[in-house]
Amino acid sequence: MPLSIQNLASRLTFRQLQVFKAVYDLKSYSKAGELLGLTQPAISSQVRHLEQALGLPMFEYVGRKLYCTAAGEEMAKCVRSVFAALEQVQNNLAALEGQVAGELRLVAVNTAQYVVPYMLRAFIDYVQQNIRRFEQLFLRRSEQ
Repeated sequence: MPLSIQNLASRLTFRQLQVFKAVYDLKSYSKAGELLGLTQPAISSQVRHLEQALGLPMFEYVGRKLYCTAAGEEMAKCVRSVFAALEQVQNNLAALEGQVAGELRLVAVNTAQYVVPYMLRAFIDYVQQNIRRFEQLFLRRSEQ
């Protein structure tokens, strides 16, 4: 019988979700441990506690290869949305404090390492000068 939301929420931790996501993304307990600064047994323990709380296995080994179960695939969708919602909350709270927050991804050829720092500095200066306008724009979008 499935747990109630309150019981499930009291048995899960964000750390377990973070560990699950790392194992899911990297398809490896040891690589997830390296990424998170944990030992492989600590990763295994977190996943085991998550599986016990949910009552279903998230991963299985076939030979030496790690596969995600159907329950694990469903959990991966949920974990992605939980972390996306947390990121949105973090950005919204930063905006309330007048800060620009979020993730900036740059992709460039290796010769761009000489140009990008100057471009990035100009971008940061521009954002700082226009922060109020960006804040108003952001608030209007979040109200829609």
